[in-house]
Amino acid sequence: MHALSARMVVDCPVCGRPLELDSDSLWHAMNCAHCGGGFVAYERPNGTIGASKLHGAGSLARANRLLQVSAPAPSTVAVVVEPRDDVFRRVAIQAALAGLRVLRARNAVDALTLTVRHRPALIVSNNDLPDQSGWLLAAKLRWLDPSLAIWLYQAGWTDYHHGLARYLRVDRLLCEENVADILADRIVELLASSGDTKVPDQAMPAVLSRSPRDQCCC
Repeated sequence: MHALSARMVVDCPVCGRPLELDSDSLWHAMNCAHCGGGFVAYERPNGTIGASKLHGAGSLARANRLLQVSAPAPSTVAVVVEPRDDVFRRVAIQAALAGLRVLRARNAVDALTLTVRHRPALIVSNNDLPDQSGWLLAAKLRWLDPSLAIWLYQAGWTDYHHGLARYLRVDRLLCEENVADILADRIVELLASSGDTKVPDQAMPAVLSRSPRDQCCC
């Protein structure tokens, strides 16, 4: 794909044919002019442009519903901590469609660095990271920013995990299998309940104040 510019060309991830887009089309759900397939174009960390198809019949409708919700200011940052490219792409698309500025961390050290530099409102992290567990990361993040919303995901959760989440003040425990879809639905709920185009520093933790067991989707 070609580097970000006013106009860009990407290959449709459904049919493979080239499409010309403008920079305003990034992170917006759209249909291919050739095959009609739904996809989202996004900017990679190295500045090149990629495209990912929206899976399932309801994916485009869900993406459009996200775009109809009042989005936060572009300065509202979400950090997605995920070493795997495919999982990061699915999670990041849903967060970005909701209007969040998405930053990627591949490990816990990167996540802590981004938290200090950018003061994100939300951290969404795989619990199994290459350098340390999501639990240890959550404890450090909570020390850095008591108001930060912290969501962890993995294959499944036990009663022990729920107790540990309450102790560490982790806001949500999500299951990896459907984390992208759940993230989409709950960001919609969060933004709709905020009632403003800007998410205040304390708004997100207030919405996420319930027990992690109430937030678990396993």
